Amino acid sequence: MTQRPQPQPSHDLVSLQVAQLREQVPFEAMDWPDVAALVVAATQRYYPPGSTILDEGVEGRPNLHILLQGQATARRADTPDEARHLEAGELFPLEDLLAAQAPTAHYTALQDCFCLLIPWPEAKRVAQRSQVWAGFLQQRGQVFLDASRRRLREEHAALALYQQSWERPLRELHVRPVVTLPTSAGLRQVLETMQRERIGSVVLTQADGAAVGILTRHDLLERVVLAAITLDTPVSAVMSQPLLTLSPADTAMDAALLMTRHGMRHVPVVSEGRVTGLLSERDLFGLQSQSIHHVSAAIRSAEALPALQQAATAVRQFTQHLLAQGLQAGTLTGLISHLNDLLTRRIVTLEAGRAGMTLDDACWLALGSEGREEQTIATDQDNAWVVRQFEGTSTRQQWLTIAGRVNAVLDACGFPLCRGGIMASNPKCCLSIEEWVQQFRHWITQASPQDLLKASVFFDLRAVAGNAAWVAPLQASIALLVPTHPLFLRALVENHLTHGVPLNWLGQLQGQEAQGHEVIDLKLQGTGLWVEAARIMALAQGISATSTRQRLQLAGARMHVAEPEVQAWLASFDYLQLLRLHAQTNAADASQNRNWLRLDRITAVDRQLLKSHWRTLRSVQQRLQLDYLR
Repeated sequence: MTQRPQPQPSHDLVSLQVAQLREQVPFEAMDWPDVAALVVAATQRYYPPGSTILDEGVEGRPNLHILLQGQATARRADTPDEARHLEAGELFPLEDLLAAQAPTAHYTALQDCFCLLIPWPEAKRVAQRSQVWAGFLQQRGQVFLDASRRRLREEHAALALYQQSWERPLRELHVRPVVTLPTSAGLRQVLETMQRERIGSVVLTQADGAAVGILTRHDLLERVVLAAITLDTPVSAVMSQPLLTLSPADTAMDAALLMTRHGMRHVPVVSEGRVTGLLSERDLFGLQSQSIHHVSAAIRSAEALPALQQAATAVRQFTQHLLAQGLQAGTLTGLISHLNDLLTRRIVTLEAGRAGMTLDDACWLALGSEGREEQTIATDQDNAWVVRQFEGTSTRQQWLTIAGRVNAVLDACGFPLCRGGIMASNPKCCLSIEEWVQQFRHWITQASPQDLLKASVFFDLRAVAGNAAWVAPLQASIALLVPTHPLFLRALVENHLTHGVPLNWLGQLQGQEAQGHEVIDLKLQGTGLWVEAARIMALAQGISATSTRQRLQLAGARMHVAEPEVQAWLASFDYLQLLRLHAQTNAADASQNRNWLRLDRITAVDRQLLKSHWRTLRSVQQRLQLDYLR
């Protein structure tokens, strides 16, 4: 008996199904005929809630399933308490098909599910002519990661373009603080103020605070020197007036046109009758200067607070520029930390010099994210002093005073003061070499869990300014001491495991309610967990490295972890760090936690990636639990 041919779907139905698939990875990058070939060979099936889609270990016709609609779970018999959550767009059981084995998990429909079943032989035939499809089958995770990075790069490119746009309102630009004097002030006072503050202009005001004139360095030659005006003359006699101003709502283009038309180099910004800032010609054209050389030079030449603040802003603008270039998270945070190191070193050097102290006798330590060279856009201060020795109470107070000034300047430059007080201006963070050795020994041998919670950031120390000769021996002594104290490591693990990954028992992303949205904290529930896990593994293995990536790589090698697994650790940390940078860049305002990830704003690709990366992190936590809490 002749077998009847299977009815072929109509062209319109195929086109509709192809269009639906091409909204997802990897089909959006495949040629239309290749996607159509998969659709024509496939069958569509419906699975009611609670029904089995695929059963573990059951042999049968091998099909690649594409979940078109609904949600499902995959649960393995060897880990019944864990489930992998599947959403529309996911393919399964791809790993089993590639290994030519029966399904290793039980797949259950949670909702009304519609699946497209593609015969595996046909999927492999299409892979022979479609490089995109073949690459996806072999490296699905990398394809998803590339798609996510591409989307983030495009978003940041648009943001960077806007930030360099002349259409930006002045309120969004870094407008430097303005120095004002009354119009009754004499020329001598004005010139002394300009010299002391290292500024190029002074705005002159009436008794009611209204700005009426300006005097710049450019005006001095013609109006004062060549005119032979005495320095006792009131500045009102030589200032430029009437004063042309702009409002915070005016754009950078408005400022450029005003300067061009009137031959001006400085324009005051006025809000509600008061001068709030001063915009210079260099500020405007600096919008187009985006290079590490330019930013570094600005930091090294900064002397006074306004210049330091402008340099700090330039670092953040440069970060936006690099995000738009698609730089990897590890490289990007390393560059941010490098530039912030330069800024901190400049501030420490300036303040120590003003106090008449030499940095040969002390070293400014970076702790926390800066110590790990993993600073992001939004970061507070964690720092300390290590001093060779204190010659009495007065010497310690001198270093504390310098630290207080450094902390205050860093705060003014956009690095908030540490709420926990972990700053060099705190006497507990300003210690001699011997005092630091004793402090670490106390933490390792006697500290309570509460002390460990506060002290963990100190184990990420790194020299930034001053004499770094004592830091390496201090790190080496810590590396030797920790592995011999299992109770200390156990306490670190217990503290670490108090925070689990944001996945529920079904393997779904589980956020928390905040400001009317479901959010996940990418620091506390993401990169912070990787930082803690890497720190524990490194300390347990006697590794002195502070970078999370270095710690994971070195610890993985010493623990004889398979290289693919270590690479999965690194990929997970990097991806979460990239998303965190993205969230910080797009935070709506200062009142919002800049590490929040709103779940209603992420794509299906990011949702799948996040679940995969957090499953990787959970496996590391399980490893730590087995190694230290049994």
